[in-house]
Amino acid sequence: MLLDYESSKFEGIIPLSGGIDSTALLYRILKENPQHNYLVYRVNMVHGTSGHRTTQ
Repeated sequence: MLLDYESSKFEGIIPLSGGIDSTALLYRILKENPQHNYLVYRVNMVHGTSGHRTTQ
């Protein structure tokens, strides 16, 4: 089933890296606001050799 983004109303957009912080935040938001819709998208963090982080 595809989500119709044009007609759906979202309370917010939540980036999810899959780490402990973003997962805990997503859990808390969804648990405290079960009646709201949120658009969650997966961010792939790429760690560079110099300690820099970039997203894909």
